Amino acid sequence: MNVAFFIQNSRAGGVDTFLINLIKFWPDKKDRLILICNKNHPGLRRIKFLCEKKIKIIKYDLILSSFIYKLGNSYLVFRIIKKFMRYLSFFLSLNFTKQKFIKIFKDNQIERLLVINGGYHGGEACIAASMAWSNISEGKDNWHCFHNYATPSRGGIHFFDDIIKNYIDRKLSKAITGFVSVSNSCLKSLSHRRFLKVKKKIVIHNGISKITYKKIKNPLTDLKVKYSAKKILLMLATYEERKGYDFIFECMDRIVKIDPYIHLVVFGYGLDDEYKSILEKRNNRISKNNIHIYKYFNDISTLIRSSDVVVVPSQYMESFSYVALESMFYRKPVVATKIGGLKEVIKNNFTGYLCEKRNSYEFSNKILSILKSKKKSNFFSINGYRRYKKYFTSKKMANKYYNILR
Repeated sequence: MNVAFFIQNSRAGGVDTFLINLIKFWPDKKDRLILICNKNHPGLRRIKFLCEKKIKIIKYDLILSSFIYKLGNSYLVFRIIKKFMRYLSFFLSLNFTKQKFIKIFKDNQIERLLVINGGYHGGEACIAASMAWSNISEGKDNWHCFHNYATPSRGGIHFFDDIIKNYIDRKLSKAITGFVSVSNSCLKSLSHRRFLKVKKKIVIHNGISKITYKKIKNPLTDLKVKYSAKKILLMLATYEERKGYDFIFECMDRIVKIDPYIHLVVFGYGLDDEYKSILEKRNNRISKNNIHIYKYFNDISTLIRSSDVVVVPSQYMESFSYVALESMFYRKPVVATKIGGLKEVIKNNFTGYLCEKRNSYEFSNKILSILKSKKKSNFFSINGYRRYKKYFTSKKMANKYYNILR
């Protein structure tokens, strides 16, 4: 059977990890797996490399979306143009791109399709793909999977934005069987969309497995020597405000006053202006010499194993957190905020700590308590791995997706 996964992505990150694990552990080895992806996706090379020869990749090009993605955010005029082009892009996709996807589905004899959207409404190509599939699927299920929160209507000056998104809600409601999401927290956000009428909603928690990379130099090794870093806190996140950079930098100001040999290392992905913004925030902190910021690094397993505590300081819109799950898999304690899907992954005081967002005092103290107690660190590490084995393996996740597509 020809099974296709459809994505539109402008960032490397969690959706790529999800896809890699889904593909590698797909139950039916006789199925022909196909990934339909925008050709400018920065994570495509990683997916292709780690999935070996288990998947065929079909690239599509949305010229308008590519142009929008490259526009900067530095000036108000660019932000206005970007917003306008985004609206135009949605309408063009729904009316013209849909025909392109129908042709791709027919030419490749697609028999089952899973559209994987970063959020909702997310990518305009994902919406168009779901509608295209409804035109040719002949009674087969049409599941729309999304990995981050649905945006609520905002009203006021955003009325035009609301009109477009309400229009999409009505159209998509008629096209799909239902939604699949990665957490109960994420799925509940659909209730904000009053014009979205959906028959079915399913939660399938993400799963992971061991990913083997070619041996490359561990960037944390030199850092420990150069800065005499005795303890390493690790943060893996895109360079977005919601990930809590101001918050964790405030925590570091507290921590280094108590122990100047504790260092925070950040690896992330984002646009150049986003990266520069994070650097500026860091440079304004007392603890700036203990905070090290790097761009994306593929070998997450090496980073986590070389750290002492993994931190997830997100302040809002954290639908699941693969980083928290990866920490449990590699037997490292994690300190995170008590928001969204994190509460479904981490068991507080058993596999790690969950703290109130914006409470830097509590977050800092929990980190220090783990670093001071080897016994506590081991307790969280062992329990975290057991919880992963029970609920979050790639095999369990892939079987669930396999079953709903069948």
